[in-house]
Amino acid sequence: MDPLPQSALALEQLFMGAGQLVTSRGPADLPAFCAAVVEQFARAHHPMPS
Repeated sequence: MDPLPQSALALEQLFMGAGQLVTSRGPADLPAFCAAVVEQFARAHHPMPS
């Protein structure tokens, strides 16, 4: 693992969500990441085109 810059914050979580951004640590976290992305889409407001 590469060292992090002093200003970086590393969290030991399967995924991290901030606003509309969802990210994960790596491929091993893919199941939890996918579930979080589906949850994010489910909560999003999608206006119908007129």
